[in-house]
Amino acid sequence: MKELLLLRFNKSVLYLKSESSLALSPSAIRISVEASSQKVSKSTSNLQVLMVERSSRSSFMEATGNVESPQAGAFPGGMVDKSDFSNDWKGIYERDIDWGDLMEGLPKTCEPRTPLYTRSRDSNLPADIGFRISAIRETFEESGILLLRKINDDSPSSKTTGVFASDTALPDEERRKWRVTVRENATKFMDLCRELQALPDVWSLYEWNNWFTPPGFPKRFDTAFYICCTEHMKHVSEDTKEVRKAFWIPPLDVLKRHANKELLLFPPQNVELSRLLNFNSVEEVLEFSYHRARNHPTLLHLPILIKCKNGTTSVLPGDSLYPLELSALLDYQGTPEEDALIINRDSETTEHINSISENLYRSVFPSENSGPFKASHDSWSALYCNVNTADGHKQPQLFWLSP
Repeated sequence: MKELLLLRFNKSVLYLKSESSLALSPSAIRISVEASSQKVSKSTSNLQVLMVERSSRSSFMEATGNVESPQAGAFPGGMVDKSDFSNDWKGIYERDIDWGDLMEGLPKTCEPRTPLYTRSRDSNLPADIGFRISAIRETFEESGILLLRKINDDSPSSKTTGVFASDTALPDEERRKWRVTVRENATKFMDLCRELQALPDVWSLYEWNNWFTPPGFPKRFDTAFYICCTEHMKHVSEDTKEVRKAFWIPPLDVLKRHANKELLLFPPQNVELSRLLNFNSVEEVLEFSYHRARNHPTLLHLPILIKCKNGTTSVLPGDSLYPLELSALLDYQGTPEEDALIINRDSETTEHINSISENLYRSVFPSENSGPFKASHDSWSALYCNVNTADGHKQPQLFWLSP
């Protein structure tokens, strides 16, 4: 059984609980996909994706004001810790591999990079290493999957094709002990790697996307998404603190659960799961991920909100209504109670602005009383996309929205 993992990071510049100042929280997410052994029809693929159901106690649910909402589905991941960018990681890697070989063997990315990767920080560790370590650590905390690799003569640094992930098996009791230890003190993840004489498998994480919470939320997450393919399905278990449940499931089944109002999905999950419907095997995803990041830049997915007469529309880059100048919005400090909705077209309906727009890459929240700031199952209406974006990604498949 092969799997695909999508990892997400949020890079934290500031983490402030303040309505008057911008609060950026770093996090990491991984999407994991595996190949099902069951026979499938032509209309489905044999992929399975690793999902978690967020607890109301999680920092993300608190940030979005959804502490009393039904189950919310997400990819495993969380906030970047200072230790993920510790310069000590260089010494840990150099124990087993030349640093130049490590950097040369990392999955290639295409310029220009988004600000998430180019911001200055108090660390000499490259962002492409630190963010991947963060995603691997957070995934271990939330799902129990430990993506560590022991370096041998078949080093991933020498590969010229996509690399499947390597994981390290631990006895159940030892795994539980380490998950608690690392969750309480992220620095201990380095101790775990030293004890197991293994390295975070940064070679198998491919840059997938960069999502940024829309202006107006009291906490905003600048998030790096990575995708990771594995050859065998990994046993998962929740951490009970931030996650209610961790489970493998076909992408189409997740989307159908959302359409049936059984599982809340936010726009990033909706878009990326719909995008995965283009693939029929893990091998296809791995090959696509390897080549996309090498040949196309990752775009900043910063949704811009449009207030309409009968709801809220959230537009993404490539949409006809998306503003071209974003520099002022990256540090925008508005609050939901004030001017969080950037574009006001409250004399027009969402249907009308859809009909007059040639290029659509947007989500529509149907009621002005259940917009994205207080999301519920009823707040998600539809996803629209008819554009090919400059990042080389495939269009989200939307047939699952049909009755």
